[in-house]
Amino acid sequence: MDLEWSNPINEWKPDRLVEMPTGIHRHEIVFVACTEGIYAIKEMLPRLSRHEFEILRSMEGRTRHTVWLSDVLSRHGLTGVRNGPVP
Repeated sequence: MDLEWSNPINEWKPDRLVEMPTGIHRHEIVFVACTEGIYAIKEMLPRLSRHEFEILRSMEGRTRHTVWLSDVLSRHGLTGVRNGPVP
């Protein structure tokens, strides 16, 4: 994914960002439009992102409001938690 990974997500250029409804959250979140769909990207500590990924994974199929999980990324690449390919 060719995004501005070296910058904080709240500094990303808006050309591929889209507005989406969100609930209450403590971490920065942006939505990025790609040909495959819209990705929600949060900026948070790696251990918190792995924990959230596992919680969301456990909710899959139990509610229609759950996102489809892709990956947990770090500025240094994949952290090892995967659910599908990264385009």
